[in-house]
Amino acid sequence: MGSDKLDLPNSVSWRLDLQPVWFPFRRLLSSASARRAFAILAILLSIARTEAQVPDRSSRFNGSTAWTTGNPGAGVIKYPIPAIPVIEQNRSQAIAWAETARRTIVPTMHLVETDHFLIFSAWNPSNDRALRNVCEEMYAKLSRQLNVMPSEPVWIGKCPIYVFWKTQDYLRFTAEVDKTSARRADVFHAAGYHSTRGLFSHIVLNGAEDFGQTRDGAIQRFYEVLVHEGTHAFMNRYVTGRTIPVWVEEGFADFMAATLVPLSDANLKYAKSARRELERGGLSKILDKKRLNYSEYGVAQSLIRFMIRSNPQAFHKFIILLKNGKNEADALRESYRASREDLLRNWAFANR
Repeated sequence: MGSDKLDLPNSVSWRLDLQPVWFPFRRLLSSASARRAFAILAILLSIARTEAQVPDRSSRFNGSTAWTTGNPGAGVIKYPIPAIPVIEQNRSQAIAWAETARRTIVPTMHLVETDHFLIFSAWNPSNDRALRNVCEEMYAKLSRQLNVMPSEPVWIGKCPIYVFWKTQDYLRFTAEVDKTSARRADVFHAAGYHSTRGLFSHIVLNGAEDFGQTRDGAIQRFYEVLVHEGTHAFMNRYVTGRTIPVWVEEGFADFMAATLVPLSDANLKYAKSARRELERGGLSKILDKKRLNYSEYGVAQSLIRFMIRSNPQAFHKFIILLKNGKNEADALRESYRASREDLLRNWAFANR
């Protein structure tokens, strides 16, 4: 197993500083050609600065122009650069948990390492390539959707994922190794979860054998849960550790699962759930809930799909604003130039 290699972002913003070379080149600046060259350079720099604030005129909820940038907060590093000892400590802890599980719970536990993940799998190694591909496709899709540069260290090192085939192995791991079940009773019945303790984040997935009536169905459901929980883990680390509204968090996780696992249940339920909710007319209550039921997950996903389809740049800005502490109303107004009522009205119109 090789050590993690991080291509860290440059923390110094680019600028033109003429002061150190002013005096040696004073005579050169007196020439007409030099003056013209510097005049052209000044114009180019001015254009570069103004191009960062171009009005986005793609489709949106109302007819107004939303001023957005491709990267809200451009020039600001989203993540503190992790210290190498912290990266090594996280990796050591992840491997130690896996080794404990291998010795005491499931002897088939082995490491599948990718660019961004440490996947500790109890599955047959014949599934390793598929696990690797799904995880990296998920990371790439999330990075594109949320404008994360390849050099930005979303994880501190690599994100550990613990994958089980048998439910009893999963339950023992939650009780004896990461001991999450002592703090969260819901993990006993969960298909999977992600957990963050200080600077250490990890994902645990339940025994896939119980996910479906057939082996293929179980694996399909497993990958849906993997992407859903992986999205939660990514969002927990994205920009800040602040939580965002439940309908946004769960809707986006369901959207990612539906997108990357086309045959998943997540990709089938959102349209049906949207139609059912339109008939009931109680959509605004869903947006205030702390926990969603099965159908409400689909409605939340449908809303997120509508927002992304309407204006993906505005959606990115919306998430950035929420993660930086804006409330939902202010984030919607600043990103989409819309209120919650505008969002629901236009979503309803698009789904009729």
